Amino acid sequence: MLNIPLDPPDGELAAEVDGIDVSDALRVDGGLLSLRLFTPLDPGTHELVIYSISGADFRIIGTFSFRSFGVSEGDGNGLSVSAEHKIGTRRLNDDATDFAESAGEFQFSTVNGGLRVGADYLATTVVEDQLTDNPADIGEYYVELYRPGDLLNMTARIGHQSLDFDDVAVSDVSRRGLGVYVATPGDRFSLGVFATQTVESLGVENFLGVEVEDDRMFGATASVRPFTGNDLRISVTSAEARGTAEGGLTVGEGDVAAVSVDGSFADGRGRFTFGGGIAKWDEDVEGGLFTE
Repeated sequence: MLNIPLDPPDGELAAEVDGIDVSDALRVDGGLLSLRLFTPLDPGTHELVIYSISGADFRIIGTFSFRSFGVSEGDGNGLSVSAEHKIGTRRLNDDATDFAESAGEFQFSTVNGGLRVGADYLATTVVEDQLTDNPADIGEYYVELYRPGDLLNMTARIGHQSLDFDDVAVSDVSRRGLGVYVATPGDRFSLGVFATQTVESLGVENFLGVEVEDDRMFGATASVRPFTGNDLRISVTSAEARGTAEGGLTVGEGDVAAVSVDGSFADGRGRFTFGGGIAKWDEDVEGGLFTE
C-alpha cells in the first residue's frame, strides 16, 4: 500500500502509474488517500499522477514519484517466482564458446503488506557477465516488515535500501544494509535511521552490508510536509562513512549534512528540487598523506 500525502478533495478521483490507469486501486479511508495495487510493479522508480474529475473535465492535483521493490499489496498473499534459462553457443569471429545461464527472482508479500521478501540471482558460465567472481550469486535481496499505527507507521528493512530521500547527501544507488523508518499516516512527517555499505552491493559476501569496518555508513534522515493539501517537502539528512572513495586508493572517513526542498507546481505539471549540503572527508584516515 502506498500512502499519498494529499488531502482528497470532494468528487471523483482518478490515478495513473507510469501512464496506466489504476483508478480502481485508489482508496479514501478516514480522510487519507492511498493506493493499493493488485499487480506487482517492476522494481525501480515510478510516477503517480492523481486527477480530480468533474463531468468531462479533469485536472491534475498531485504528481509523485515512488520506488518499488517489486511486490505490491493485493487481496491475498502475493507470490511471484520467475526464471529464465539459456544454453547455446556464442561466436566471435572464428572463436565459438558454449555457454549456460540462469537468472530469476523471487518475491512474496502478505495480504496486508506487513511482510515483503524478495531476491534475485544470476548463474552463468560467461565470466564477464557474472555479478561477482562467483559463477552463481545473488544480486539484490530484501526482507521488509511493515506495521501501521494510529500515530505512526513503521518499516524495518534488512537488505537493499533505496536511500532515495536526498541524493545531495547520499547518491541513490541501491546499498545493502539495515534501516528503520517511521512516518505519520499520509507521510506528513517521516524519520529514518540506516546503516549500509558505502557502495552498491551484489553477491552473498557481506550479506548484511555492515560487516566490513572499512565499508560502512551510518545516517539519519527526516522530512516534513508543512502544508495540508500540498506536496511541498523539506528534508534533512546526515551521515558519516568510512570507505574508499570512487577512484581512490586509500581508506578514508568523513561526514555530510544536507537539506533539500522538493514539490510540484502548475497543478502537478512540473516539479522542482533544490538542495545543498556540506561534507568533510579525510582521504587516508590511517595516514597523513592527504589533508582533510
